[in-house]
Order: sequence, then C-alpha cells, then structure tokens
Amino acid sequence: MSVNGIVLSGIGDLTLAEAITSDYIELLADRRSLPQHPALMYQGRVNDMNSNVVKKSHVGLRGYDLMSQTADGSSVANTALTDGSSTITVVRYSKSYAATDLARIVRSGIIDPAVFAADALQSINGRMVQLVADIVDGFTLTGGTSATDLDAADVLAVLGTADINELVGPFMGMLHGRQWADLQSDLGTALGGALQFNAATAELVGFRGQAFKGSWLGADWFVYNRVNTDGTDRKGGLFGPGAVLWMDGAAPVEDPSQQMSINGDILFERDRDAKAGETSFVQHAYRGASLGIQNGITIGSSASLSRLLPRARSNGSQSSGNRSLGSFRRTAWRNLRPSPRRPRLPHPRQPTARPSLGAITSPRRGWPSPRRPAPSRPSPPRSARCAGRTGCASTRTGGASSRARWCPIRRCCTARRGRTAWTGARTGRPS
Repeated sequence: MSVNGIVLSGIGDLTLAEAITSDYIELLADRRSLPQHPALMYQGRVNDMNSNVVKKSHVGLRGYDLMSQTADGSSVANTALTDGSSTITVVRYSKSYAATDLARIVRSGIIDPAVFAADALQSINGRMVQLVADIVDGFTLTGGTSATDLDAADVLAVLGTADINELVGPFMGMLHGRQWADLQSDLGTALGGALQFNAATAELVGFRGQAFKGSWLGADWFVYNRVNTDGTDRKGGLFGPGAVLWMDGAAPVEDPSQQMSINGDILFERDRDAKAGETSFVQHAYRGASLGIQNGITIGSSASLSRLLPRARSNGSQSSGNRSLGSFRRTAWRNLRPSPRRPRLPHPRQPTARPSLGAITSPRRGWPSPRRPAPSRPSPPRSARCAGRTGCASTRTGGASSRARWCPIRRCCTARRGRTAWTGARTGRPS
C-alpha cells in the first residue's frame, strides 16, 4: 500500500458503521382472517340497541318434540315449549403506537399513519380468529385421539358423530396447521387418494381467504395457527350454523381531521401531545362472540411433529432427528408404491408382451426395428427337459451330463448366467 493511502478504517468520520435499507421485511405471524361462511352467524351491530349485551333465543319447534298417542275422547296434555338463549357481549379492543417527532423525522416510511391503519385491520381480524377458536375449543362433543396424529379415520368418525347427534351443515372445519399437515400426510401416503379431496383454487382462495384449503367430505376446511392447545393436543373443530354467534359495533367519527373509520367498524385516530412532541396512533374496535347451540365437535389431536419427522430405527442406532430428508422421501415414496400383492400395469412406453425370439427387435427399447434382426435360435426338441443347476438332459443326446454343454430350452441356471457354451457337439448344431 502506498504512503498516506485512504482505507476504510481511516475514514470513520465519513462512513456509517451500519446502513439501513428503505424497505423492510415483516415478521412471521398468522394474518389469515375469518371468511364469510354460513357457519359463522353474524347477528348485527349493537349500535342503538341500548345495551352491549344481546340475547339470542333458542326454541325447539319444527319437529323438536313429537306427538304422543292419545286415546279417543281423551284430552291431550299440554307440551312444554323447549327454549334457551345465548348472550353476546360486545367489548372494546384497542391498541396504540406512540412516536416522537424526532423519531418520525429520522425514520419515515415505517412510522407512518398508513402503515398503522393497515395494522389495525389485520390486528382485529386476528383477534376475531382467536375468539372463534376459544368457542371451538369448548364444544360438548369431542373427536380425535389425544396425543395421536390426526388422520382420515378420525375425521370420518367426527362426521359420523355429527350425523348421530343431528348436527346440521354446511360445516366449517377449523384446524391448526399441525393437524392439517398430519391429515394431508395420511391422505397422501396411507389412503393413496381413495377419498377425493377438492383442493382450493385461486378463485376460491381469493373469495374465502388464504386460510381456505379446500372441501372434503362435505365440509369446508380452514387452517389457523391460532387454534388453542392444552400443551399436548391442538383443539380444532368442525361446526355448523348456530354454533358461533358474533356481533360488532361502530364507533362514531367526530373529528374527520383526526379520526377515520376503517372498514366501517374500526376507529383509527391520532392523539397529539404537543408538550412532549409525541403523536399516538390509536386503534379501537368493538367485537363480541359467543357459543350458540351445540352444533359442533371439538377435534383434538397431537401437537407434536411426530408424523412428518422420520421415525427412529428399531435397533436404536440412529435417531429420527438424524435421518436425512432424502431418506424420509424415499420412505414416503415406498409407501406410495403399490403393494406387491396387486398386479402392476404395464408402462405406456413398454410393450405389454415380450417379443418372441424370432421377432425383429431393438436391443435398447424392445420395439420392432428393421435395422438389426435378432439371431435365430434352434427350437428345442419335444422330449427335452431342464435339470436346473445339475445340468440339462435330452433323450436324443443320450442322457444327462454333469454340466450343461448345450441347453435346448435355455432355462438352466448355468446357461442363463453364461457359464456354458452352445457347442452342440452331439447334435451337430452350430456353436
């Protein structure tokens, strides 16, 4: 290096230790919102209802109680009307971000009202998912097996329980990502596509949201990682209309210069503290959800990763976590291959039958080729027979030999392995 050369370490007053990009990466979170599904019964807004607690009546009509046999001329007794109710309490959910003027001057783009407004919408959507997950966790009917991966048999049993207990649809399935991964693994490896699954298309995902996975066995399945857990099991569920009731409220906008309404029911406002040089961005939303009728089933299954992780070997020489992903893929592929008991169909690129010895064949693919004819082979005599590994014998050649010199049938183990030559010394056939 030359004398008085300029190096990076010598210009510390002209450079920064770290430079920050203008854009940013969002941290991972479950940002999926609830769909507009018939199983989620919206009961309106509490505005002008004189209370934030709303009662929803249940009544047993339309065949809930059956007629009883009555003797001729006798008076029929009165039947008590079966009824009940659910209460929905709408409460406030809020969040606030505060930033000083100096912080906003130095770092604009992130500390911005538009960013905080978008955060308000996603935040309340996630809170609604959590409220519904709490309800799904508390159904009287339960399904699945504790500490066991969810599989197709568990879902079929849940649907059977729903039919036995007169549950009505259309049904909405709400599962954790762990439960959905176990179910998909069982559908793809164990069942091999025996039960048809209608996967979500791009159009349906755009209409029902990113949580929608598809329709299967008469239910629409959604995945939310906000599903509750008790430490051992994930508590998803399957429910129909009337099981989940929810309401909201819209706060009025009094000062449009400092307040705005997002989606018609989220109040986003700015609170200025002039003495401190600080601005707060406050979010308010009013929501309430409650259990209606018991028109759902809680599905509990293992919260661990046992299915997708490779299993340990029986001799204990290698743990499940040390096996490579390629080994696991080979194991999964072997599970997808047909059972050896079932006959295999011919590949579409291969002929269904092996060509005869006298046919004109190609040595590479087995298809007819006019270029290279196959060598002619002498036909075996009628009285010839194969003696296996001990050699071949023919009545025309005068009995068995210790080692096969010429096998007219070409099925001897030694002849197939190339241990003998086509001599034809006794029969006069060419070598």
